[in-house]
Amino acid sequence: MRMPPYSERTTLARWFSLLGCGFLAWLGSARLEAQSTPAALLGRGVRAAQEERYQEAARDLKAAQPGLKQLADHVGYWLGWVEYQRKNYQEALAELEAVWNCPIASPLAGKAA
Repeated sequence: MRMPPYSERTTLARWFSLLGCGFLAWLGSARLEAQSTPAALLGRGVRAAQEERYQEAARDLKAAQPGLKQLADHVGYWLGWVEYQRKNYQEALAELEAVWNCPIASPLAGKAA
């Protein structure tokens, strides 16, 4: 059974629109990656920490810290983890203070213990 021509055009248009939306989403995520917003810096810092690029992680996380007061426990946790991996134990403890002294119970307190 052959599809009616109008149905074939509609199907092709939908496929191309889906591909176009996928490309635009990819392009948008690439632009977001290049931005230096505190949230983007936090994301890049966490990714760098997970990929064991500790110098880059510390730089990005410290740059994100002033702009993310509401997420100070998260930034502090990751900075503490990075400093611990770099064997800077005193700095790691200092960074983890943000997690332990959070006014609201941090979900990361157990991991930071």
